[in-house]
Parts: sequence; structure tokens; C-alpha cells
Amino acid sequence: MFKNLKHIKDWNFYEKIFSLIADAIITVFAINSDIPLFLKNIVWIFIIGYFILTLLRMIKIYNTHTKNIFHSDNEIKKYMRNWVNNDGHTVIISRDLSWVSLHDDTYKILLDKAQKHELSIILKKHSECACELKKYGAEIYDYSDIDYTPETRFTFIHYGRSNPRLAIGYQEGEVRKIKEFDKSGAIEYSLAEDLCTLLKKVSKK
Repeated sequence: MFKNLKHIKDWNFYEKIFSLIADAIITVFAINSDIPLFLKNIVWIFIIGYFILTLLRMIKIYNTHTKNIFHSDNEIKKYMRNWVNNDGHTVIISRDLSWVSLHDDTYKILLDKAQKHELSIILKKHSECACELKKYGAEIYDYSDIDYTPETRFTFIHYGRSNPRLAIGYQEGEVRKIKEFDKSGAIEYSLAEDLCTLLKKVSKK
């Protein structure tokens, strides 16, 4: 938990911490004050309510800024396995599909999609997994002829449906982050889809 705090760049989170400290100070004064019991109870109710509200907002901010932060390859592989394990067409844009190993659980999920013709993979460098998946019906696009490799990696799920989603992976310092987007109202989704279409056009199958 604490190792992810440095990734929180929202000042509101730290403002809430100061609020909790102030809340604790007010509580101490309330306990030791000579105000009537009735007023003291009102103060207690206010303090407890404010404490709970502030804590909930802190948790929300923390979860928003630390969601999908990965410190190891195994964490990324686990996330991607769960991400592609969804119904509908999946489109993967990767350099070499390094997060999939032949015959592991993720490969089996992708194999099932390939057999249903629900899998497209756009990559720079062919891997053994990609070659095997192609045999079973996956669409493989190879853009190795162009001198370009996207810095980010991204994967669409439910592609072609009314509710497609996108996961974009990128490096930030020593950790790997993945952000998720819906199609509706997300410029990131539109840009990723445009890049996906462009890579398909310049690729060889």
C-alpha cells in the first residue's frame, strides 16, 4: 500500500490527511472541554460523520490513483489474463506478445477465441504463440516492415460491439501502469482505435 503513495499526485488526497489530523485535534479538545453534554454529543456526531466522509473520499482517491500499478511481470500477466477472458472479439496490439506463454492459461483463453474467430493480434515481432494461434484462426498482423514501434501497448475487448473497452499499458518510472477506457466519451479510445486501424493497413498478414 505505502509503496503506491508516491504515485498519488492529487493534492486532494493529502488535504484529506491534514483534515483527519485536524479532526483528531478537535476531538481531543471536545473530550477535555467543559461544554454541556448535549452540545458535546452534537460535536461528537459531527466529528464522527466528518471523519467517515473524509476517510471514504481518501479511499476513493487512493484507489483511483493506484489502480492497476504493477511491479512485476507476473502481476501484468495475471491482469492481462483476466482482461482478455471476456466474451466477444479481442484485439491485441503488442510488440511480441511476451506476456503469453505457450500452453499457459492465457494462451488457452486466446486459443479458444482464435477458434471462434474472435481474436486479432497486431505485433512487431512474431512469437511462437502468435504463430500457433494463427493456425487456429487468429488474425495476425505483422508491422515489422515499418521502422516504428508504439511506446504503449493496448488491448481492446468486446471489439465491434456496442460496449467495447480498451486497456492501455505504459511505463512510468519503475512501475508499469494500465489504464482502462470505455468508448463513450474517451479521446484515448478514439486515438488508440485510429492507431490500430493504421497499423492494420501497413501490416502484412
